[in-house]
Amino acid sequence: MRFVLPFVLVLLLLLQTAYAAPIVDASAAEAAFQKGDYKAAREGFDAALQQFLARAPRDATDHKVYAQAEYILDRLSDCSFTQRDWPRLKQYMDSQWRMVNQDIDVCNEQFRGAMNSPNQPVRSVAQFIANQMDEASRLRQIFQLKRSLALLLLDSNGTGPRADKAIHLYQQLALAMRKVISVEDGGLRMDIRKLTEEHIGEFEDINAQLPESEMQPLWDKYKPAPKADSSSKPPAAEPKAKPAKPGSKPPAK
Repeated sequence: MRFVLPFVLVLLLLLQTAYAAPIVDASAAEAAFQKGDYKAAREGFDAALQQFLARAPRDATDHKVYAQAEYILDRLSDCSFTQRDWPRLKQYMDSQWRMVNQDIDVCNEQFRGAMNSPNQPVRSVAQFIANQMDEASRLRQIFQLKRSLALLLLDSNGTGPRADKAIHLYQQLALAMRKVISVEDGGLRMDIRKLTEEHIGEFEDINAQLPESEMQPLWDKYKPAPKADSSSKPPAAEPKAKPAKPGSKPPAK
């Protein structure tokens, strides 16, 4: 029995390593995106998303699997923004919002399991899981800002002063995200040190221009669309749209 738990721990790490490689290859779409060919990029990422949904495990428990889905959906959101397709922008942001919430739920379950284990080797994994939950929580705060802007654009149909403000802030947010978020192994990866020490002010400035009194009615009006695929996990409970602070460390669960 003494050797069983360490073996399970090693097996878990091996399974995570197996998913280190991207489930789908979106390199061609990424190249088009970087060149500014957003029509080709959107077609490529849309195909990558369909492949991902067909290949990804339905009971995913790996942070990296969620990071890959969030990356594809983030690129599709940006492509929709450049094409002024506000309904699809919201659709992709809804899916991304569900993904990151599920990621946090999975990390939280794994963290509690590791902390409650009497076995020291298993408990030593808790910090690794906590780091993943920290990254996912900060990403959710940034995605919350991005979805709020998508709702402003949808509600205004992309016209008028509110839309002009949202377009400007969306562009600012995209630039700020590039400074702290990269793509590794086919998924989003955040540099938390850069975020908290160098660029947090940029996100706080955007957040300050999206007061809760203005955003909460939009979040209540445009709730995330239900999932089309009933075989996947149910969506996590939707947090209220309080002002996000991407640089703040989430409270311990």
